[in-house]
Amino acid sequence: MISITSRYVRLLLLTTLLAVTGAASFNYFIDPLHYYHSPREHYGYSTNQRLQYPGLVKNLDYNTLLLGTSRTEIIHNSRLSRLLGNRALNLSMEGSTITEQSLLVALAISTGKVKRVLWEMNYPLSFFMGDSFKDDYEYFPDYLYEPGIETPFRYLISWTTFTDALKALNGNRPQDLDSMHDWEKQSEFSESRVMEAFSVYIEHWNLEFQKSCVKRMLTPAQIKDLFEKRVLALVQANPQVQFDLFLPPNTYLMYALDLHISLNRFKNRLALREIIADASSRFSNLCVFDFQTDEQLINELNRYKDLDHFDSHILTQILSGISHGKRVVTAEEIRKSNSEFRSIVLSYITEFCNNQPQLCTKNLTENLNLLLDRQ
Repeated sequence: MISITSRYVRLLLLTTLLAVTGAASFNYFIDPLHYYHSPREHYGYSTNQRLQYPGLVKNLDYNTLLLGTSRTEIIHNSRLSRLLGNRALNLSMEGSTITEQSLLVALAISTGKVKRVLWEMNYPLSFFMGDSFKDDYEYFPDYLYEPGIETPFRYLISWTTFTDALKALNGNRPQDLDSMHDWEKQSEFSESRVMEAFSVYIEHWNLEFQKSCVKRMLTPAQIKDLFEKRVLALVQANPQVQFDLFLPPNTYLMYALDLHISLNRFKNRLALREIIADASSRFSNLCVFDFQTDEQLINELNRYKDLDHFDSHILTQILSGISHGKRVVTAEEIRKSNSEFRSIVLSYITEFCNNQPQLCTKNLTENLNLLLDRQ
């Protein structure tokens, strides 16, 4: 009886080993995230950006990267390459933090391909989680971003990889990388949509939500530490790579929302500008482009679908400006423009409150008056 049981155990172990080896071999051959092979025809791409991008970084041909949030997703790689005159890859991720963006840049630089990085500095979205963000996502594949000895095991011996490989084999995944995350065609851009978005924020606002936002808000010192750790450390360690940081525009209503939430939230925007200004004077491979003081862009509400998501026309203007060296600013110019930026914003918000008093909340009004009194 013991001999028979032992034989069954050995058979079970052998069967399990063969099944695992077979699945791992299948996953490696199909390689649904293109982590070990260049993308192959008909296999398509995963719609999960956090899973898909590390493989693209390793196996596509490029020398320029665009990093950012959903605001910069909509530019296609082909269009981006034409604008910049280089082989460019758009790695912008919806809702991405500065930490995961930094991990992606570091992985790309390790391939030896990267010559230039264009990096959207998005406050508060990219900074509000601090340096720890994994608890906020159901699943983050850190083993793909910082590969180690466990990476092949976690990738190849994975049910998620196996099911994704089956979809790839059957051609049931998006085939066009360029337009996979292009939300522009499904969106309406108009002043009325922007006003509606602001109204919805005000209508559904409550004290609990406000406390949550304020609790997660970083201090200027924490923002500086995070910026130095996740951005400047890469700039300093890679003098052969050109880093172009750009401050994208928002509608003036986004700043009105800041004042509605907390005075410190608006102050943090100014603080980040100062932090970036200090950095630009320290490194020769770092340039800063400021589009936040472009009145045309922040006031052209028909080019937005909400308070901060602009259309491809504005994004093209930004990228074209960077390509031609327009709106590049020195440290001293950023510091001087902070007062200009502050005045522009307060002027627009004041006009808004005069024209739309029903949307100008008590908290917004009080914080606006505090800033106006200090001018």
